[in-house]
Amino acid sequence: MNIQPYFEQQGSGPPIVFIHGSFASYNTWKKYCEQLSNKYLCISIKLPGHGGAPPLANSNPADISGETALIKQIVTSLSDQPAHIVGHSYGAVVALALALENTLALSKLSLFEPVSGWLLQYQQRTQAELTILNQFVADYKLTIAQQQPQACAKVIDFWGGENSYASLPEFIQNSMPPLTQLNIKHWQQCMALSYNLRDLSQLNIATQVIYGDQSNPILKTIAQLITEHTPHSQIHCIAGASHFLVNSHSDACINILQQPINS
Repeated sequence: MNIQPYFEQQGSGPPIVFIHGSFASYNTWKKYCEQLSNKYLCISIKLPGHGGAPPLANSNPADISGETALIKQIVTSLSDQPAHIVGHSYGAVVALALALENTLALSKLSLFEPVSGWLLQYQQRTQAELTILNQFVADYKLTIAQQQPQACAKVIDFWGGENSYASLPEFIQNSMPPLTQLNIKHWQQCMALSYNLRDLSQLNIATQVIYGDQSNPILKTIAQLITEHTPHSQIHCIAGASHFLVNSHSDACINILQQPINS
């Protein structure tokens, strides 16, 4: 497989791999790479179907292994050192799945607001939030079926809060509707992965989970579930930040990425 359309690289040193979210692009990480490339080989992944990267052929909508296999191929072709994997939103789901597969040597895992909705099914205390999430997905699919032009706004406002979509620059709003069908595929993956809390307990990787205190509270719950069940993990809350914290609070995020994790 030709991997060239699926990444950008900058700098040299130990690899740090950035995975953007749905409706986003590798440019999410531009500032991060500019600041960190003096010490690291910064690899910005272009997820299939985003930023000019072609979609994966014959991809099962509920299967994330195509994305993880692609990232593994990219990383191993560029470096023989263990990689620090960084993901935001859906990208954090891909990053977590990559770690759980345990087929790529990793030095650290940093998850910014992972939308790992499937984890909510495993505890009684999270059933109400799982119901909310499932109802949202059903309503979102109905909106798309009705061909409402701004269906994507529902996702942005659900995770980031009311008027989050309206506050986006017009050129970003205009770039989102063509990605709606791909976003539905991402939702299927986020709600259907087969890994459970016991699988998290087997992770032997230094792990950071970061969320904003202005985001949908479900994201805090997911962050807590991951850190409660992952042995070498720390949770970070960024005050005043919502789901788009990797852009709005990039300095704080970059600082957290460079912090050691005390087991």
